Amino acid sequence: LKTTTTPTEKSGFKILALGGSTTWGANLPHRSHSYPYQLSSMGNNQITNAAVRATGSSYPSLCLSSMIGSRKFDVVLLEFSLNGYEDLELLLKRLRTRFPDAIIIYIHLYSLKSDIVDSEGRVPSKQHDDKIKPHN
Repeated sequence: LKTTTTPTEKSGFKILALGGSTTWGANLPHRSHSYPYQLSSMGNNQITNAAVRATGSSYPSLCLSSMIGSRKFDVVLLEFSLNGYEDLELLLKRLRTRFPDAIIIYIHLYSLKSDIVDSEGRVPSKQHDDKIKPHN
C-alpha cells in the first residue's frame, strides 16, 4: 500500500468524520467530547465532524459534496455500524475518487444495549443477569 498522506508537525492530519449519533456526539455533555474531536489533541490534527444523528451511510453517499464543500482531507473516519451501512460501497467509491491518497478507516461500534446472542441463540435476560432466555 503506497500512500502520500503524511502529517506535518505544524498542521497534523486533516480528518473528516462521517457517521451517526455516536460520531456526532450524542449523549455527551458537549459534542467536543466525541471521539473525532479527541483526535485533535493528538498532534495538532484538524477535525471536521460531519456526522448526522440517526443517519446511515445513504445520506453522505448522496450528499457528500454539499456536506463538506471543496475541503481536502488526509484521513476519513467512517462509523455507520449502529445506523446502517446500506450505501457504504457507494460512499467508499465517492470518497476514494475525491480523496485518492486519503487513509479511510471504518470504525465498528458495539452497543451494550444490543442483544448479545450466544452460540445456542440465547441472549442474557434483561431482568436477571444470571438467567438466560431463548432468543426468538
